[in-house]
Amino acid sequence: MKSRIGKLSLLAVMIFSVFSFSSNQNTSAMEPLLKSAEGENCVFNLPKDELQISEKLVSKVGHDVYEVKGDPDRYVEELGLVRPSPDAKLVGLAFSHDSSAATDSTMFSDDYSTLATGDKYAKKTSSGEVCLLNVLRSSYYPAGNAKMIVSEKVAATVSANAEISAVALSASLGYSVTNEFLVSDEYSTVVPAGKTLNISAYPINIATTFDIYQERFLISDKLIGSGTAYRPVGVCFQAWEI
Repeated sequence: MKSRIGKLSLLAVMIFSVFSFSSNQNTSAMEPLLKSAEGENCVFNLPKDELQISEKLVSKVGHDVYEVKGDPDRYVEELGLVRPSPDAKLVGLAFSHDSSAATDSTMFSDDYSTLATGDKYAKKTSSGEVCLLNVLRSSYYPAGNAKMIVSEKVAATVSANAEISAVALSASLGYSVTNEFLVSDEYSTVVPAGKTLNISAYPINIATTFDIYQERFLISDKLIGSGTAYRPVGVCFQAWEI
């Protein structure tokens, strides 16, 4: 069994140099909007008793749907949300996500028996859900019925401070880091008379931090770097009354 010679803690917000394969993701937009808390009683930083099954959000791919109970505007400061205008009020905050992907620990490989000297591999250090700032869609709606439909494939993205091939990283994480993942959701609500509503949709990702090792003969494998992989699993909707 390989011994671990070090462990680097890496938050999902830290973006380092690129991999040996390219990504067209704008890393400046990858600061988390919402980040998951530890434990099964939370979705992002919100305790489950503050959430309810959403009546406004419908997932077309079978994802779980939640929305904040009561007045979601009370969470703007706590979650670090940015109002689209100074007087805007958050009237809707809903999530669609694949809960099975968030809790699946079987997807990570720990079998390194086939590696040759010099080969590189990754070991998971942490995993959690983040809603990233790269907006999928944002629209303004006048008084009356409003509906936003998001149905598209979102690419997995990776950042790291050492080179590792996409094939090797995919084998370690249990999914292809070059794949696209389908998100398909509808958010519906009613805009009051005299008001305008801004609805914005952001991708929810499983952010997995990992250490990168290089196989060495007879001695402990060498820790050469670390990184974060983002796997799309859902959509976060914000509705702002203006």
